[in-house]
Amino acid sequence: MAEETSQEDKQLEPTERRLQKAREDGQFAQSRDLTTLGLITIFLLFIFVAGPSLMTQLVVMVKEGLTFSNPDRWADQVSTWFAGPVLSLAGLLGVFALLAIVVAIVAPLGLSGFRPVFVLKFRGDRLDPIKGIQRLLSLPTLVELLKTVAKAFFVLGIGLGYLWILLGGVSALVNEDFELALQSTGSFIFNGAILMLFPLVLIGFIDALFQRYNYVRQLRMSPEEVKQEMKETEGSPEVRAKIRQKQRQMATSRMMSAVERADVVVVNPDHYSVALRYDEKSMRAPIVVAKGLDATALRIQEIAKEHTVPIARIPPLARLLYARLDIGEPIPEKLFEAVAKVFEAKNRPSFDPLIVHVADLDGVRSIAELTPEAESLLLAFSPGPLTVVLKKKSNVPDLVTSGHSTVAVRIPAHPMMLQVLKQSGLYIAAPSANPFGYTSPTTAQHVLAQLGERI
Repeated sequence: MAEETSQEDKQLEPTERRLQKAREDGQFAQSRDLTTLGLITIFLLFIFVAGPSLMTQLVVMVKEGLTFSNPDRWADQVSTWFAGPVLSLAGLLGVFALLAIVVAIVAPLGLSGFRPVFVLKFRGDRLDPIKGIQRLLSLPTLVELLKTVAKAFFVLGIGLGYLWILLGGVSALVNEDFELALQSTGSFIFNGAILMLFPLVLIGFIDALFQRYNYVRQLRMSPEEVKQEMKETEGSPEVRAKIRQKQRQMATSRMMSAVERADVVVVNPDHYSVALRYDEKSMRAPIVVAKGLDATALRIQEIAKEHTVPIARIPPLARLLYARLDIGEPIPEKLFEAVAKVFEAKNRPSFDPLIVHVADLDGVRSIAELTPEAESLLLAFSPGPLTVVLKKKSNVPDLVTSGHSTVAVRIPAHPMMLQVLKQSGLYIAAPSANPFGYTSPTTAQHVLAQLGERI
């Protein structure tokens, strides 16, 4: 029961490392029916290409083997017979044997991408007779036996049906010339083999799909196994956290050193600090050399004062630069000018993203990755006040989302707003018409009272 519960817990697809480890242990998906199909196909191709030559050599070998023109020199005749028709026939059969060996080796690798697996490992449990009997009497072995019997009856039934149809033609072979009878017999055999190849193709295809599915199913992992593998490959969470902490400390140390060479530090005195540096000879625009929040922001200001770096107290600009730019990035003047007005009018902090208004679901799909769950909600509650947060696409500026990887989307219910969106073919990124932190207005008078001369 515990084993069944453990297997039920393994619902996650195997990782690449799990599959690679299984291959190193000699485990890979393989289909015996696919190998059988390959061997029979090679046999039929060989008969089709070399069949006439093979039949001719067989006839010559039999005739010369039964002909003794000079009984006194029978030893020389036997030697000539072996060196002639027997050797030629053996050469043809050798070519077929070589092709069959190659197919027998390559065909089992068909489900593993034809990547060879070389594993030489002694397993003592295979010598245990009790375990061997258990394997013989196990459910998988019984299922495999039933499959083999069913496939045998299936192919045998088709073969017997073909022979029943040929009964009249086979009885007529007695009255035909020897060579003509041999050709007719070869034709019967070849046609029958081709007919029986069709069910083998169907069986091989189905078995290959099943073996691949069963192989992946047996390698499925539980959440605990995935976590353990991550620990083995990437280290424990505690070690990774210490490494990240050390990396942050080193990055902060380098950033603080860059403040000394800055030309100006833009601040919102208590929360944000962004240090800028500009060299008109080598830079097209000022770049961010350091930025920080709260305690780090105050530390940047302290270093700036120690090294007489000018400090500009412009809170909206400081917040916007902190949210929009990373260290080493230049200031995008056009984007900043377009969006800075919104933040200035509302006193909206740069870490608070804007909502993008669209006309319909096609508009949502054009700027975000629409999930089935979100689509169901939008169909049920939109147009209306519903706002969904989805993973954004690359055409959405970071200024709209405050640098986040997601975007807030809404289909408004107001007829005029919907008409503007549909007629313009554009999307409008806009907040509600009120200062940040205030209740959203419901009338034009509320907007004038809250924003006043700023609009």
